[in-house]
Amino acid sequence: MSGMHTIEEFTKGLNSAFTVEGYRDPVEMELIEVEDTTEKYGPNAPLKKTPFSMIFRAPKGTENPQGNYYVTHEESVGKVALFMVPIGPEEKEKPEDSPMLYQVVVN
Repeated sequence: MSGMHTIEEFTKGLNSAFTVEGYRDPVEMELIEVEDTTEKYGPNAPLKKTPFSMIFRAPKGTENPQGNYYVTHEESVGKVALFMVPIGPEEKEKPEDSPMLYQVVVN
């Protein structure tokens, strides 16, 4: 289990299910977005690797607090520990009927 994964590795798992463990029962979450965030650091930032953020979609009713979770996707990254933050329901008009979204930022 290594913590130094790249944007390319996570992009391989885009639009597929990841198993998230660490709070209550394991949950299947879909990786719906991987975004290169290099431009947020400025042109002279001494970056050793590409910084990126990811958005995961959890099933409706999933309410995990922010924290460290083990995230598994065998075809892309294996099992890795990530700090996930809930960013709100996907549909703002009917939040009670909407999947919850979680963000991970990798610098």
